[in-house]
Amino acid sequence: MSKENILRITLFMSVLAFNPVIAEVVKPISNIQSSQQETRVSTSIANILHRRGLDVDAAKKISQEFVADDE
Repeated sequence: MSKENILRITLFMSVLAFNPVIAEVVKPISNIQSSQQETRVSTSIANILHRRGLDVDAAKKISQEFVADDE
């Protein structure tokens, strides 16, 4: 085997080995960003409803129910 082939195989094996590790690190970060985005959307909807005449508490409750992830 040439040195280039050994280097390619080593690089390929390291990518296969570290791919699950990186995926586990990135997954919680994406979950945090998703929940922050849901909060922003919920808050924006509540603000719009409040500007259109609803009570603040009612607007928050309606917006949270609208954004809730009930599949």
